[in-house]
Amino acid sequence: MKYFIPKNIQEALEILSFEKNIKILAGGTDLIVDLKENKIKPHALLDLSGLNFLNYIKLEKNLIKIGALTLHAQIIQNSLINQYAGVLKSACEQIGSPQIKNKGTIGGNIVQGSPAGDTLPALLVLESKLKLLKKGNFRIINLEDFLIAPNKSMISSNEILSEIIFKKNSSLGFFAKIGQRNSLAVSKVSLALQTNFKNKKLNNLKAALGAVAPKAIRAYKLEEFLNSKKLSLNLIKEASLIIEKESLAISDLRSNAKYRTKMLGVLLRRCLIKCLK
Repeated sequence: MKYFIPKNIQEALEILSFEKNIKILAGGTDLIVDLKENKIKPHALLDLSGLNFLNYIKLEKNLIKIGALTLHAQIIQNSLINQYAGVLKSACEQIGSPQIKNKGTIGGNIVQGSPAGDTLPALLVLESKLKLLKKGNFRIINLEDFLIAPNKSMISSNEILSEIIFKKNSSLGFFAKIGQRNSLAVSKVSLALQTNFKNKKLNNLKAALGAVAPKAIRAYKLEEFLNSKKLSLNLIKEASLIIEKESLAISDLRSNAKYRTKMLGVLLRRCLIKCLK
């Protein structure tokens, strides 16, 4: 197997432009496992570990920009994320072990495209956009459009995800998930919520679901039902039934469809009750 360690982004994009059947190595927390288990057999690896300039979190005007090689641990500790994207911080806090947090990158989590990827629902409610680079050009795409199927996305074989972009937002945000264990577990079901909660009203509420569809998805029916309404226990009960209708869950080795769907209502209740406290 060929192995490339580019010194700059131009060299990386040049390699991608001519090398076939190549996989990009960022943190490697998923890729290395797939290689060891022979799930994939690429002809070459492109190691981005030398491209440190893709590791950053910055504020430009009203936009938060995160480099694709930024680690989950760095996101958790960052003051900008804590102030303007608490839902993303919460999602990163629930990703794997300390070792995974200190090795895994947000870009890798996105490109992997797992329906159970913890950062994806959080980034969806933040209405994130992605910057994709290729030799001599770039494009910006909505995350919602980027995700297309389990472990499949709109990224081309000659592209690199360089940046995640979303508007700064001081809204109240929640991320909750259920796994096989209380921690260090892949999500059976997950939920991200963000809302401007004032005078007990849910304004500009956005919700996204993980592990209950072929990809992470927005819960538009739930958003329409809850937006601009005064929060109450009765409303939460109604909303818990509505969110179940958003589920496209399947049964697999980790869980069954009925359980996943029911747990959406449980997670929603947990999050909304926090607003009332």
